[in-house]
Amino acid sequence: MEALQVTTDYHYFYGLAKTVELQGAASRAPIFVYEFSYSNRESSMVLGELLDTCYLSDRA
Repeated sequence: MEALQVTTDYHYFYGLAKTVELQGAASRAPIFVYEFSYSNRESSMVLGELLDTCYLSDRA
């Protein structure tokens, strides 16, 4: 089960990591990555990837 979670995490964040890598190679400006997640305390169901939003910005 742990191997499945690692594989899922890799595929989920690979696109973001690759974007940051390419942006870093093209620009010397600082790169900021923000991740916002939502968790509903009233529900035992975990809200996953649909409500996780990542923003990439190369400006302060």
